[in-house]
Amino acid sequence: MKNVSLMNELNNELPTFGVLGVPGTGKSTVSKKIGEILGREVVGVDATLKQKTFENRGVMPKDIINNEGELEWRKYEKELLMNQFDIKEKSVLDFGGFGSYDIGYKEVFDKLKENKVQTVFLNNDIAVSINKHLKGYDPESVNPITGEKGYENWARRSGYVKDAKKAVEEGKTLEEGWLARHMGTLKRVDFIYSKANFTLDLNGIDWSVDAIAKKVIMMIAINNLSKTEKYNALFTSWKKDFDKELQSQNIVNALIENSKQR
Repeated sequence: MKNVSLMNELNNELPTFGVLGVPGTGKSTVSKKIGEILGREVVGVDATLKQKTFENRGVMPKDIINNEGELEWRKYEKELLMNQFDIKEKSVLDFGGFGSYDIGYKEVFDKLKENKVQTVFLNNDIAVSINKHLKGYDPESVNPITGEKGYENWARRSGYVKDAKKAVEEGKTLEEGWLARHMGTLKRVDFIYSKANFTLDLNGIDWSVDAIAKKVIMMIAINNLSKTEKYNALFTSWKKDFDKELQSQNIVNALIENSKQR
């Protein structure tokens, strides 16, 4: 009961904050986990924008993208974010694919700042994203190129499929096609994600969702609360868990390297 009470206090003290990041960093799963830990509502920005788009125009974002192009959708997305997106207090915002083009999203970040919303950008090695998030988790998701099961749904998005097909046609691997897509995304979002309040660099490590969620919470707490002493025991416990996880992964990586050398 003590930990539950402490977590409630922490939740009440923390501001509204959002999770940003390039595809494959686990924004949605991390946001959901944060909501579970804090007992806080998670607002899916993509889902909200889809709902608003259908209410306003009777179509889904993918229809606008297919008929008018992705740039037109991004312009409309910005309009929705500026004028029809109500920021709920004491929530976690899962930003999904928001901000993949620099068409003046500075105003959106200004709006977030005015509403005292803190944003954390998840940054990790692209190889981790490809190996972990393009392969696995959903046993029913089928890759459109190979027919293999076990791929993330977003691996079937038109952009990834297009670049993957191009890579295969050129005699390259699927991974090289996905890497090309990732690099293109990174070039487009450099400016946008530089506007985030904080960057959590995961250093190429395949952290568990639980660990990343707790790291985000600690980052927000340390940088926004004037006093965190009452949470020292909780944060110390979390840090010990991080150390154990890191040590475990280092051992696994060392074994893999040894087997390669043999």
